[in-house]
Amino acid sequence: MKDLKTIIESNLYKISSQPKWDNAYFLPIKQASTSDKGRFGQSVFVDILTEIGYNAVIENNGIGDYDVKIRQLPTNIRVEVKTATIDVGGSFQFNSIKKGNYMYDYVFCLGISYNELYYDFISKDFVEKTLTTNMTTEGGGFKYTTKLDRQLTFENLENTLNTFI
Repeated sequence: MKDLKTIIESNLYKISSQPKWDNAYFLPIKQASTSDKGRFGQSVFVDILTEIGYNAVIENNGIGDYDVKIRQLPTNIRVEVKTATIDVGGSFQFNSIKKGNYMYDYVFCLGISYNELYYDFISKDFVEKTLTTNMTTEGGGFKYTTKLDRQLTFENLENTLNTFI
C-alpha cells in the first residue's frame, strides 16, 4: 500500500499553475493567506490616505463592521477594505461584503494584478442596492465581482477620494 506522501506527490500534477504570476511583482501577495492579504490592503489604504493628507487609522486591528476610520469633520468616515487578486478570467472578486445593519460608509476594493494595483470605491448604498450574490446561507456576506477594465488606477485615487469624502 502507498503511503500518504506518495499518494499526494502522484496527484500534485493535477494542480494547475498560473504562469502569469511566475515573475509577478505582487506574487507574495497572491501567495499570502486571506488574512494577510486583508491586512496588506488595510495598510496600503491607510498609508495612501496619510500621504495625501487625510487622518486615517486602522480601527480595532481591522476587526468589526469596518476597517479604517478617516477622521474628517463634521463626521468620521468608516471604510471597509477588501483585497482581491486578479483571477484567470481577468476579474477581481471581493468577498464577504456585509449588507444590512453594519456601520460603514464605503468599501475600498483593492485589486491586485501581476504588477499593478487597482481600486474601486463603492458606497454602502451601492452595496445595498446592487450586490445580490450571497456567499453563504449563514450570512457570510456578499461578493462584488468586477473586471479589470472597470477598476481605477492609482493616478486618480486622490480625486476619487476628494469626491466621496
